[in-house]
Amino acid sequence: MSNPIFNAMRGNTTNPMQMLNQLMSNPVQFLASRRLNIPNNIGDDPKAIIQYFLNTGQMSQDTYNRLQNQVNQMTKR
Repeated sequence: MSNPIFNAMRGNTTNPMQMLNQLMSNPVQFLASRRLNIPNNIGDDPKAIIQYFLNTGQMSQDTYNRLQNQVNQMTKR
């Protein structure tokens, strides 16, 4: 299944924890660096960004759930 979010992350050689830290510290810059632009009115609120991706069909609910599970696994370590 082709998904812009996963496609942007695929092939990145960066440490997954480093990617998570970058995403959490500056979500807009992180996403923009991967050509996933969001409107200025969204701001840098992670929940608003996720909702924007869900509303625009750039991310499915299933994709969100899988990403959330991966983040939960990574942060439990």
